[in-house]
Amino acid sequence: MSGTTSPAATAGPGDGRRGWDRPTGDLPTWRLSRDGVGTVAWLELRRLMRARRWVVAWAVWTTLVTGLSGLIVLAATTLGGRVDEEVGTTLFGVVVLVVLSFGLLVAPGLAATSVNGDSRDGTLATLQATLLSPAELAVGRLLAAWCGTLALVAGGLPSIGIAFALGGTSLLRLLVIVLLVAVSLAVVTATGLGLSAVLARPVASIVVAYVVTFCLAVVSPLLVPLSASLVTTTETVTVLEATEFDPDTGRPLGCEERQLTEEVMRTDWTWWLLVASPYVVVADAAPAQRPTVADADVLRGLGDVSRTARLGPELERDWCTWGESPERAEEREALGPVWPYGVVFYLLLVAGSLYLVVRRLRTPVRRLGHGQRIA
Repeated sequence: MSGTTSPAATAGPGDGRRGWDRPTGDLPTWRLSRDGVGTVAWLELRRLMRARRWVVAWAVWTTLVTGLSGLIVLAATTLGGRVDEEVGTTLFGVVVLVVLSFGLLVAPGLAATSVNGDSRDGTLATLQATLLSPAELAVGRLLAAWCGTLALVAGGLPSIGIAFALGGTSLLRLLVIVLLVAVSLAVVTATGLGLSAVLARPVASIVVAYVVTFCLAVVSPLLVPLSASLVTTTETVTVLEATEFDPDTGRPLGCEERQLTEEVMRTDWTWWLLVASPYVVVADAAPAQRPTVADADVLRGLGDVSRTARLGPELERDWCTWGESPERAEEREALGPVWPYGVVFYLLLVAGSLYLVVRRLRTPVRRLGHGQRIA
């Protein structure tokens, strides 16, 4: 019944009905108990496990990602003639990015109809009429949707195990990356849950949840190069340039310093756009690899891009030496990682989403939004 409240939801002090003697208005909104959260999470998980399509999706996903890993190993064996730590490092990075991408596709769909879907089906008010607090309902639903996403993503563990067994990846690196992938998926799940509380129609919340996820994962990193015209300035660049070369080796024999005036892109003004992306957070948080396999590390390369963007343009360049100058690398490392900023942003996003859900589930409801219903 749109725009109205159920009797249970509007019970006020003094109603004194048998079995529900405590008025719902007296329930602490933010009370959290293990039993309450566990009850809600178990109810949601049981409903999720009854869906056959969930099992089918898990089987298909596990087969695909395991087959992809097998093909990569087979291609490395055929083309390179060997499978060593470099192949294991590359395979590990590719599989982690694939698993994270799959989780980002699954998580919004599992959480974005949790509140408005139950409201549409008339099952939400039943839980609201119990002694479960709004916070327990919100956290229990978040926990269930997150566990469902992790269960699906767990289909990628055999592939990660294959890559780990090939070598090149330490146990610490494996644990840190798996933890950050799980945290990233929890953030996307919480965002979808929050949208299901704000938007009345499940279709709308699903679409918006996928749009938000796409913006976090892909659009925010793309905004850094796309904003080039807005953050480009004219700077004086000092260049150490070669003036004479060895005819045999091609290496510079003499260098001289000169100054150029160039337009440079100030990525140090826009690097913060990168920290919203789960790909950047996971890659940047990965512990450093050994020098022998560092060039094959896909995640390390992505992490270095984010830290270089934070460092900004190189105003003193040494063109006499090939590759990156040691001073530039030291300056980048001295700035520290960018992933902690992403984790702080994620915590704020989760807290805001849970606040919206708890506010939506709180009873008695004084005002309903357009199109919202209680039962």
